[in-house]
Amino acid sequence: MRRRHFMKQLPAAGLAVSVPLWAESQPAAPPAGTEWLGRLQKIAEPLLRHLAADELALKMPLEGVPDAVKGHRFSNTLEGFGRRLAGIAPWLAGQGGDAAEQRLRQQLKQYFFAGMAHAQPSVPTCPGVRPPSHS
Repeated sequence: MRRRHFMKQLPAAGLAVSVPLWAESQPAAPPAGTEWLGRLQKIAEPLLRHLAADELALKMPLEGVPDAVKGHRFSNTLEGFGRRLAGIAPWLAGQGGDAAEQRLRQQLKQYFFAGMAHAQPSVPTCPGVRPPSHS
């Protein structure tokens, strides 16, 4: 009888010892919204800031085989802009959030609208880079 009682309490005793030790060793995680905003700023802000300053093609790093990279300078900047915008457009159009989120949203909107004139294929942003011909 005592053995049965002891066996029932054994898992609870192990859990009671392990939970406090595990809980103390884990660092406190930032709130999900704060982490998301940090990632958003890290990914989207440099591209939109350089686009607004008309220097995206000069500042955007290109990776790949040297001969292949030469032909992709124009399409890489356009693709980077399109992918970032497709990802954050619903958030940019949204409202609400804390003060930090509202400031970031407003700043990225300003960069976006300032950079739209530079995103047009007829306006090269890098010397010697021309949009591909469609003939």
